Amino acid sequence: MLVDGGAFYLSYKNLADGNLYVARSTTGAPNSFTTLTSGLRQGNAIEAPILVKSNTSNTFWLWGDSFSPSNAVFYTWQSANVNGNAWSALGRRTYTPPINAKHATITPITATEQTALVNRWGTPRWNRLKSSNFPDRYVRHANNLAPLDPFPMGPTADQQWRLVPGLADPAGVSFESVNLPGSYLRHSNYAVRQVTY
Repeated sequence: MLVDGGAFYLSYKNLADGNLYVARSTTGAPNSFTTLTSGLRQGNAIEAPILVKSNTSNTFWLWGDSFSPSNAVFYTWQSANVNGNAWSALGRRTYTPPINAKHATITPITATEQTALVNRWGTPRWNRLKSSNFPDRYVRHANNLAPLDPFPMGPTADQQWRLVPGLADPAGVSFESVNLPGSYLRHSNYAVRQVTY
């Protein structure tokens, strides 16, 4: 549920056709909602919609949690008019979905709140390396190589890397494996490899 401009917006999955929809009500009362959109779906099956508005513009996003053909894959649509029926599917180059999340919740926060959270808890201690031209693929380590594999993949930590001072040049960075500390990405013999030093 999203409240905006005095109206209530409900995103839901219709079990009859398996699509996601956005509906509007001026009161939020039961049976007072009018559906605004045609059905939306990416992947073979999708559920758990999340409707979010930008803190800084009249931009809305509708997220959906797909479970087929792969599980735990998030897709998103964008619109400048939540009351209309013009939602554009965003390419995965535009966003990076959460790792191994299911039925997530997105809560917009202010820059001040973000700063307070980082000051209290720090920033994430790992990164993922996402392909630009194959945006559903991430670098992982497997059998001492570093292939680009489609998400989701397991174990999760195989695709998590720490940025550390560069081994060859401390002014640069190296990528250290999270679950194999002391192992790093290295290009060798026309392949990216996971090498232990």
